[in-house]
This record gives sequence, C-alpha cells and structure tokens, in this order.
Amino acid sequence: MVNTSGHLIGFLYMFLLMLQGSLFFTRIHVNRWWTVLMELSVMIHGTLVAVMQGNGIWPMFLFGFAGIFVITQMHGLG
Repeated sequence: MVNTSGHLIGFLYMFLLMLQGSLFFTRIHVNRWWTVLMELSVMIHGTLVAVMQGNGIWPMFLFGFAGIFVITQMHGLG
C-alpha cells in the first residue's frame, strides 16, 4: 500500500463496494442514493490517483467518470 490520499480513498471505496456486495437482496443494495455515492466516490478516487501521478491526465479521469455518471446514473434519481 502506498501512503497517498488517492490510494487511501481507494481502500475506502473497495470497502464500500464489498459492503454493498455483502448486502445483496436487501434494500440498501438497490438504494439509488447509495449507488450515487459509489459512482461519485470512484470519480473522486480516480481523479486523485491521476493527480498524484503528476503527468497532467487527471481531467481525463475526472470528466470521463463524470460523463459515465451522467449517462448511466443521473437520470435514475428522479
């Protein structure tokens, strides 16, 4: 494990994914706000890891994950 903020948020994100997987067939597994939290967390994590790399490609990760969020998740919020 590398002690950077991006990787630490990655461990938190993986913990949340495993938590969601363990709650299969429950209401929290299909809760739309939980899904939004997970989608936004991966956007923050991916962007932070790209910033830590220092090669200037963080906008690709930020806007890429934001675009995926808009296409797949935003319209399900109502």
